[in-house]
Amino acid sequence: MQVIGRKQFQTKAGVIEGIEFDTCYELRGVRYATAQRWTAPQMVKNWDGVYDASEYGKRCFQHHWTMDEFYGKEFYTDSSFEVPESEDCLFMTITIPKAEFLKTDEKRYPIAIWYHGGGFVNGWGTEAEFSGEPYAKRGVILVRVNERLNIFGSFYHEELVKRDGICGNYQLMDHIAALDFVRYLVDDLGGDLNRISIFGQSAGGMGVEQMICSPYIKGKVSGAIFQSGFTFCIASRPQGSMQVAILASQEYLKAKKLTFEEIEQMPAERLYALSDEYLEFLERYGVGYSAVIDGDYMRETCEDAILNGRIPNIPYLLGCCSGDGRMSDGEPQDGPFYQSMVLFCKVLQSQGKRGYLYLFDRNMPGDDAGAFHAADLWYVFGTLKHSWRPFDRKDEELSERMIDAWAEFFKTGKPDHENWPAYTNEMTFTKKWNVE
Repeated sequence: MQVIGRKQFQTKAGVIEGIEFDTCYELRGVRYATAQRWTAPQMVKNWDGVYDASEYGKRCFQHHWTMDEFYGKEFYTDSSFEVPESEDCLFMTITIPKAEFLKTDEKRYPIAIWYHGGGFVNGWGTEAEFSGEPYAKRGVILVRVNERLNIFGSFYHEELVKRDGICGNYQLMDHIAALDFVRYLVDDLGGDLNRISIFGQSAGGMGVEQMICSPYIKGKVSGAIFQSGFTFCIASRPQGSMQVAILASQEYLKAKKLTFEEIEQMPAERLYALSDEYLEFLERYGVGYSAVIDGDYMRETCEDAILNGRIPNIPYLLGCCSGDGRMSDGEPQDGPFYQSMVLFCKVLQSQGKRGYLYLFDRNMPGDDAGAFHAADLWYVFGTLKHSWRPFDRKDEELSERMIDAWAEFFKTGKPDHENWPAYTNEMTFTKKWNVE
């Protein structure tokens, strides 16, 4: 993207100034909420003066990938995409199309909100493999979200329950706060309140699954996409309860000879250093850094919410990479990951809803890693040029087709231009993504 200058938007929260590019506008590092440690986020409603949205927002404290690690080499070789770390990390980046990308028969842009992956412990919304420009060029506003992770996003203690009534699901709360903030500013950004979709990959996809099962997003979204991050009936662990997670925390603090007051007031860097060990204690009790049943934000398991039809009546698009869908040497379609998505589509059909199923099957050039978990991200965001891999024209064409399909889904709820029917018992269609 070529920088043209600066651009101001007048919003109900105040004036915000971002960057004007040749193809789009970008508002970077927009604070969508504030939160003290282990408290519910408070959505931002106004600010003083002109908000400077020219720099990417901070990310949560997290593991730093090295070039000796597979995903370090894959996604984190370019230090220019690094951003500072902080416990104060509730920021988003908003990429807005220019007027020439608005169709003559439309008045407002659809919006897609992206939740990154990283196992609920890593990641941020402006990594090298993510970009809003390809969607802006197709008339879609793209929002990329940072949120609290690991021990900052999921901690449990009875003192928190005494104070707030619930505890633990802070990452889920952040995801919902980001959605609410986008809805709050939607008119000022040229967005369409009735066409707001959410999508995510890996833990981000699981986060989207949890969102649609939460009563707090009722009536707020028009579509949802799960990319290699959907655990209906095959979760590595069943969703635990807040009460069980509290027991795990009690055992952890006792083992570490820490009081709640000490860990609550601990410097952020020192607290993060406890994150992996704390997770081990949670997993002993069958919970982790994913959302738990707290009786408020999550009132039942995702499995129960889906099976009982208590999810939004919206279209869904979901799939995985063949590498993360495969069991040993079998076919991807034989694996439980893929089969859970087939089952979900059948449940949707029984409830009068639509599900579009896909399989990303492009063996990545440059090594023998195949279509590994997260391989599709370079294609879905049109960022092949940021990768070290020797992509060619066919890869570029595949990326364009995938972005077209995602953008069409955000606009209409159907990826029709790909001749992609919903998955049903009568039409068991899976869209295969590969070079031609």
